[in-house]
Amino acid sequence: MPPLLTGSLYDAYGSYALVPAPLPVVAATALVLTATGVRRAVSHRAPAVAPH
Repeated sequence: MPPLLTGSLYDAYGSYALVPAPLPVVAATALVLTATGVRRAVSHRAPAVAPH
């Protein structure tokens, strides 16, 4: 996790125990953005040229 978020969570709760809590949200967001970005890139890609 970014140090600023880690520090903010520590300041708010006085413990590092909650630092891993946002990880599933970050991972799910990355998965969705990657999946949609790859799908969009593949659909906008020029068709492959067949060898002669």
